[in-house]
Amino acid sequence: MTLSYRRVLAALSTAAVLSTAALACSTSGGKSMNESLTSELSMNRTIEYLEQSVSALPAGARLDRVHPELQADMTFGGFKPCYDSNAVVDGPEYFGAGYWVVDGGDGQAGLKTLVARWQEWGWTVDDATVDGGNSARGTSSDDYLLSAKISSNGFLSLTGSSPCFPFENGTDLDAQAPGVIEQP
Repeated sequence: MTLSYRRVLAALSTAAVLSTAALACSTSGGKSMNESLTSELSMNRTIEYLEQSVSALPAGARLDRVHPELQADMTFGGFKPCYDSNAVVDGPEYFGAGYWVVDGGDGQAGLKTLVARWQEWGWTVDDATVDGGNSARGTSSDDYLLSAKISSNGFLSLTGSSPCFPFENGTDLDAQAPGVIEQP
């Protein structure tokens, strides 16, 4: 009886260790983790990259949650968990925000302009327009991500997100992205 009790206990212990290891590997939801990043820095840097991107577009362009010609508004940007299950409490977070490009001219031309800007910065760019697609993604050396996509009706959207950071490095995780980002 003692031997089978020990086997069951050993099996349960092994299962607990493997579950914890699997959870640790999936807590960032596939996004990179920056242990020294803070919530304030992740938000400020993401917004800065979005501002610098919109500055490459024609004069008067802005990023806006609400597009005057569309019924679809973008949700308020803010902090979100990096994990993809409800099993983690107080796990890593990231900052993300999405916008419509308003008064930025032709969506296809805007997308090409953004790709060129990200390449000028030395970012890694995945340009799906080369194969006839309608999107592109740029990733900085410090793992910030910007994505631009043309909707089915030709409107351009731009989203940005930070790498994950430890929950403990967050100060105001209820902060939201601005509703509008104007050209600097």
